[in-house]
Amino acid sequence: MIAGDHLTILLPLKDRVPFTHRWLSYAASAPLRSRILIADGGADSTVAGMVAEKKSQGLEVEYCRYPFDSSYADYYAKIADALSRVTTPFVVMADNDDLFIPDGLTRAVEFLLAHPEYVACGGQCAVFWLADPGAAAAGDTIYGDRVEWKCSSQFSTDVADTAKQRLLERCLGANDVFYAVHRTDLLRGHFEALRDCNPRDLFLMEQLVMFLTAIAGKTRQLDTLYIARQQDSPGSSGGSHQEQFGDGTTACCCRPGRKTSRGSWTARPARCHAPTAFPPKRRGALSWSRTRCRSRRRSWPTWSRSPPCRGRCRSC
Repeated sequence: MIAGDHLTILLPLKDRVPFTHRWLSYAASAPLRSRILIADGGADSTVAGMVAEKKSQGLEVEYCRYPFDSSYADYYAKIADALSRVTTPFVVMADNDDLFIPDGLTRAVEFLLAHPEYVACGGQCAVFWLADPGAAAAGDTIYGDRVEWKCSSQFSTDVADTAKQRLLERCLGANDVFYAVHRTDLLRGHFEALRDCNPRDLFLMEQLVMFLTAIAGKTRQLDTLYIARQQDSPGSSGGSHQEQFGDGTTACCCRPGRKTSRGSWTARPARCHAPTAFPPKRRGALSWSRTRCRSRRRSWPTWSRSPPCRGRCRSC
């Protein structure tokens, strides 16, 4: 069992209050025996009362109100400030549509306590979605009588002795450690760097955090269920960003093209030698083939180990 003085769950919010209510109810019933720090940058004032109610029921939660997240700079400043308030040696980032498995968090913290050379530790991911036609017809994307699941089985770890090799493994699709348990001082430094450089792409932001983590030290992905993530939950910042700008792969491997009648820019492929841009195959180079991600209708090389959707779509 994790004591509250070991781990803090940092939950950034921007509205989506029904998802927050479900997350807090799950945290109280699971239960998640760790500290919870909520950094609210939304416009809905009812969240504070909801948190106070759960706190009165025994949930160890602290609520911090921030100015509205009107820009990425506001979001990065909010996270950097919230991390400065964390007093536990370990911290984990959360979303209000994702649900941590208590035993997975316990094992991750125990691993980091026993292996000081590792900087982050996570586990296996399950993806779920509501398959209840009645709930879908009613517009309910939070609860339903029929929930379908898909679990990953990825055991790649960044355990190389040099930062150069760990970065190479990260570029080739090593395990996703953004939502892993991190050492607090290191993750705090990563978000302070993000606050200063202010990237304009949320997916690039996640990649930068994982690159900085790979530089800092080794990471581990345990063979245990660690987190359950809801697929295609509406109203997420990442989903809104992707609809408007595309994902991080598109941003890195494409340059602006012509302007459409609606005022948006179409993407024109750039000459890029990133793995997703399919560089010419040379004699003696690592062999690869293309595979389709049917939900996003794009190919990726199989040796990059994961599709652009990170396995979160139903087709993969």
